[in-house]
Amino acid sequence: MHDFDDPVVSDTAESDSESVPLWMTLAVVVLIVSILGVVGALVYSVFVTEEVPISLEERDLIFYKDAVANNPQSATAHISLAQAYIQVGDYERAISEGDKAISLDAKDLGGYLAKGLALENAGSYQQAIDAYDQALEFVPTHPTALLRKGLTLAQMGDLDGAIEAVEASLTDQPTASDVLVELGRLYEAKGDAAVARENYEKALEFIPDYAPALEALQRLDAS
Repeated sequence: MHDFDDPVVSDTAESDSESVPLWMTLAVVVLIVSILGVVGALVYSVFVTEEVPISLEERDLIFYKDAVANNPQSATAHISLAQAYIQVGDYERAISEGDKAISLDAKDLGGYLAKGLALENAGSYQQAIDAYDQALEFVPTHPTALLRKGLTLAQMGDLDGAIEAVEASLTDQPTASDVLVELGRLYEAKGDAAVARENYEKALEFIPDYAPALEALQRLDAS
């Protein structure tokens, strides 16, 4: 049985009362390591890679590159990387990632859609339509594939084909105000202001303060 006047016990208690708590010491160490890690990463980026992420898009690109590196057989990872490349305007690499996704999982429509959007942005309209048509072979009423196909046809000057595709895209999303506005714009471009107005007003039924629809109606009223 220990005597409370035991000098060993007394020295230990005195030392504990004067020392910094262990949790506080660990917290400080972790903070210092974190700061050094951030500084090290910045120094590496500036002086070694010369790539400092300056936007969310570039940070996404780094993230999804890493995701593909860690899981190269994932079609989803390649689709995400393709979308990240589109965001930074690197359409050639986006197309390549879309092709890789398709080769890994031909039934994942995301690969066709990402490839089509990259081709569309690159101005390769017919190839973009081919990619969207491949998606539509699996799901003929796929709303995104139909919408993008319609907008691409419009870029090619085929307003009738564009209207047909965009109207078909509303089959599975009849309350999509953004699509209704796109359809209105197509009718407006064709010179049918009355039907364009109908679509703008219908868009407002679902989102009463939808700015693109309100602006379109103001434009029609001013013309």
